[in-house]
Amino acid sequence: STDRTSVNVSLTDIDWMARRHGERFDFMSRVSGGYTKDLLTDGRGGQGRVASFYADLADRQLGISGRVGRQSHTGDGILGIFDGVFASWQKSARLTFNAAIGFPADTTRDGFSSERQFVALSARFGPLRGAWDVGTFVVNQQLAGRIDRQAIGVETRYFVPGRTAVLLVDYDVNYAALNSAILMGN
Repeated sequence: STDRTSVNVSLTDIDWMARRHGERFDFMSRVSGGYTKDLLTDGRGGQGRVASFYADLADRQLGISGRVGRQSHTGDGILGIFDGVFASWQKSARLTFNAAIGFPADTTRDGFSSERQFVALSARFGPLRGAWDVGTFVVNQQLAGRIDRQAIGVETRYFVPGRTAVLLVDYDVNYAALNSAILMGN
């Protein structure tokens, strides 16, 4: 038999948020991340992670908002974590336009990298008939100067008490292939 310690780490995490709600403007910033220090002499070493590090400003009078920094977004054709800018304009109670530009990150452990970049535009309509929300999007993503993803798609959500359905269709026009088609409900 042998004695071996396979894991010996020190975990440090932070999740800090600041908010200011004004008569016209709302401000929010957030920092969320951590560091794992490997205490083994023959271990992998330390590793940091940043899940969020952004500032967000919204003008309720004009219906515009923007967020800059490391953020995550699910929807509008954006896939997860990115470093960049997300902007939104609510033209009316049922119509919102969004735009994003940035650099995707695969995980929170990834540092900033400009190797991949994307631009996304979307429009959201709803709620329609009190239950439907429909969005369309276009995304152009490049990897090292080459086309990585050119997607168009639609997201539809149906929400009523006790019932939910979500449909997502994402099609890559450059590769002429379906990226994903998802239907979920309960």
